[in-house]
Amino acid sequence: MDYYIIRFEDEKIARYAIWYTDDKDGFVCENGHIRFFTSEEALKAYADAKSISLHDEVYLFDIGRMKQLLSAEFANFDCTEILNFWNMISDALRSMGKKFSGDGEDERINRIYDKLFHGADIPAHHTGKRLVWTKEELDLIKKVLLQYTCFWDGIL
Repeated sequence: MDYYIIRFEDEKIARYAIWYTDDKDGFVCENGHIRFFTSEEALKAYADAKSISLHDEVYLFDIGRMKQLLSAEFANFDCTEILNFWNMISDALRSMGKKFSGDGEDERINRIYDKLFHGADIPAHHTGKRLVWTKEELDLIKKVLLQYTCFWDGIL
């Protein structure tokens, strides 16, 4: 299992968490909640105490940026950024034992995920065409992404 430091930012506030990748990706949790830290140093001290070996990289998820995107006219966005956020929410909610609507039960949402995946700047899948999104698709993307509040709201 590989462990990474994730920095979540929301305006001027930062929180840190430990994300792992294995057969199932997820976040280190305690009592059904993601274990957040107020500093990278506190996270590293926790990891040392738990014998968790961390990779050096620190990955950023800008919650403030997502809030801005989701509250604005949501039509022009970077598919890679949205896809990464979507996957992070999936990992977070799965880690907490919560259901995530973006994880494959609704065929409409599955098609949207596939469209995001193909629109992402992944060389093997990038077609170079600009994607066109319907209002229904944009509304569903917002609905899926707003589930970040299940783990973020209330920790600050």
